[in-house]
Amino acid sequence: MDSARVEPLLPDQLTTEQREFLQPFTNKRGRFPNIFGTLVRHMDLLKAWSGFGLYTMRENQLDAVQREVLILRTAVLTGSDYEWYQHRKIGERLGMTPADFEHIRNGGGFADSHKNLMVNCADDLVQHHRLSDNTWREMNDAFGLNYVLDAIFTVGAYTALGMALNSCGVQVEGSE
Repeated sequence: MDSARVEPLLPDQLTTEQREFLQPFTNKRGRFPNIFGTLVRHMDLLKAWSGFGLYTMRENQLDAVQREVLILRTAVLTGSDYEWYQHRKIGERLGMTPADFEHIRNGGGFADSHKNLMVNCADDLVQHHRLSDNTWREMNDAFGLNYVLDAIFTVGAYTALGMALNSCGVQVEGSE
């Protein structure tokens, strides 16, 4: 989508409650990512979502690089350019390479079998809404049940987020 359906609020349009909520995401120039400027329009939803989002982004058991492979593959599958852009930057900070991003876009081909497993996990969940028996078994054998559940809920969270961002037309910062 070339333009926003829902324009993100600007700093001078925020209520005190919104401004306080967005403080941790606000830079020195007083700007915050468009995702927050858009979602802050529905404070109850954003408050509820933020706890789950924080868990899937920072507090679960997933290895950080494997988490980014899951999120980036989900962004590819949902067509979420916004999430691809944001999480590619995170992946780069974690040491992921241009070849890694190509493997994610192309659906695998990593030398690391665990990264390929994360691609398969995202593919199964987004395309079929469940893990195949083979992916389920491989993930449980490699990581255990809690890790698998964290992976499932991470893909689910970013699938829902991708749908919302795409539907609202949230633009990558600087591309509006």
